[in-house]
Amino acid sequence: MEVENRELVMELDMGSAVSVIGKEKYHEQLRHVPVESTTLQLHTYTGETMKPLGVLSVRVRYGEQSKYLQLYVMKGTGPTLFGREWLHVIRLNWPLMHLETQSGFRDVLDRHAAVFSDELGRLLNIKARIQLKEEPTPRFWKARPIALARKPAVERGLNQLVAEGIVKRVTHSEWAAPVVIPIKKDGEVRICGDFKVKTNPQLDVGKYPLPRIEEMYANLSGGQQFIVIDLRQAYLQMEIDEESKTYLTVNTHRGLYQYQRLPYGVASAPAVWQRAMDHVLQGISGVQCYLDDIIVTGRTREEHLKALD
Repeated sequence: MEVENRELVMELDMGSAVSVIGKEKYHEQLRHVPVESTTLQLHTYTGETMKPLGVLSVRVRYGEQSKYLQLYVMKGTGPTLFGREWLHVIRLNWPLMHLETQSGFRDVLDRHAAVFSDELGRLLNIKARIQLKEEPTPRFWKARPIALARKPAVERGLNQLVAEGIVKRVTHSEWAAPVVIPIKKDGEVRICGDFKVKTNPQLDVGKYPLPRIEEMYANLSGGQQFIVIDLRQAYLQMEIDEESKTYLTVNTHRGLYQYQRLPYGVASAPAVWQRAMDHVLQGISGVQCYLDDIIVTGRTREEHLKALD
């Protein structure tokens, strides 16, 4: 992308409403452009609020297109982002971009084809442990009634959870939570344990921190190419240790089911998962995990492919 007659490498980010540049990169390439004040506040992927240092009015050229657009200056050394605001104005050459993205990565993808299977994945050698406060009191909730018209979908949902090894039928438990059953767009249902009524109040959630946006930028600084791996049903890829399964039992119209994988809705699940992923990925440069997203980068194409592999 040509910005103010200078070639500027930008990362296309459809999750970013605006286009941004780090302070260091601004001084390196665009310091001749005056910074104007702005009242804009941005909300990051991690829920934090960040205020730009200012905004630039820059001339952007792409092919035969030429537009004056706004580019926001941020603290730090994060990647220069091509956001949705520019995307509405600049028409990108999508076929060319697609070919460039596919080239060079096919061998890596082929070597790890099993990762893209439709089957639920499993995190190896690490199991989730649910810590309770001292002297917890078991609580047993009765199954909530289900509308007759919804029962067939609920039956299919339970059968699917059993088939995938996510839950297992049990005959007895001192602990039992009811379930909530939201309806999906396709008319099917999602069966979730309502752990806030009995397990979450007695959990020792712990203090394991999620990475801050500044830390993520620092870990990924210098990267020239970026790939985001979205882990499907991330928590459910993690098995639960035997003791913890007792606390993650749900009561349904068909009886008791015990979770074998880490379910959503458990208050400590984000910290448990983040700790596990940090352990798995430690020592790999150019990699940053935030819950179910893994960002992979490298200073060169070779470094990028090595980290991805």
